[in-house]
Amino acid sequence: DNEKIFIGRGPEDIDLDTQDGIQRILASCNERNDKYPVFSEIVALNLSTNERTILTRKSEPSFLKFNPHGFYLQTVEGKKNLFIVNHYKDDSKVNSILVYELNGNELTFKKEYRSELMISPNEVCGLPNGGFYFTNDMGSDDLIQEQLLNKYGGSVVYCDAVGNCKYVEQKLAFPNGLEYKNNQLFLATTRNSALYQYDILADGSLTNKTKISIINGMDNIRWSNDKLTVSVHPDEIAFVKHSTNEKTFSPSWSYSIDIRNQTSELLYKNGGQEISGGSTSLEVNGYLYISQVFGDYLLKVKLEE
Repeated sequence: DNEKIFIGRGPEDIDLDTQDGIQRILASCNERNDKYPVFSEIVALNLSTNERTILTRKSEPSFLKFNPHGFYLQTVEGKKNLFIVNHYKDDSKVNSILVYELNGNELTFKKEYRSELMISPNEVCGLPNGGFYFTNDMGSDDLIQEQLLNKYGGSVVYCDAVGNCKYVEQKLAFPNGLEYKNNQLFLATTRNSALYQYDILADGSLTNKTKISIINGMDNIRWSNDKLTVSVHPDEIAFVKHSTNEKTFSPSWSYSIDIRNQTSELLYKNGGQEISGGSTSLEVNGYLYISQVFGDYLLKVKLEE
């Protein structure tokens, strides 16, 4: 049977970390429903014991409002850095990218990046040089207007380690998940019916755009060996309804995509009763861990041999 593991409200994104030889999943948790208590934390789940630890954050500026969304773990100059999309969720409507150094169960604040290009940031992808990419899923913060009048308002932005930012891809329909490997960037889109692969140039610009999958409704992507694992919202209308009423189900599917031969394999499919609005899928040791935009648990699925 599949197992539901409590992690904390709103675990939109997950990533794999190894601490003292023990594998753990980091979860970016942020409660998005006003009827529940505020919960905005990075949580670690020990995969051997299912022990849950809220990571301690240190050295943050007093003005910082921490509301994490997509995040990415990357080694920069020999140290683990966690890049986090942050939404202030107040009258200022500030969006930023935060960088912390990860040591054990502590996150030490390093830097906050702000830019007028951070319009509607969704996912971030940190690079070994300290720079990063992020997706703007829309061209403004008006969801209704974007869905109806500006379907291709999304973009990808590159920022160097200093904080100089520029558009590197535009006119995308709800760009979402990002991944990096071997100087290539991979981009999942929700409404383009496409997973794209790019080569990265020295200045962060992208070239040699290739479509390697035509699955629609893709959310976040994560590496599992040489394949990408992706969570999919096959019914966008159901997902929007779920976002306003968690009792309505949003189907959750997960695929494994082989980028070399551009084939895909369905790993998990559910109408939303078991997990609704699945947002990130992570394959670890023969199990699939699925996070969700709302809710409070990860789903652990035993994969067939």
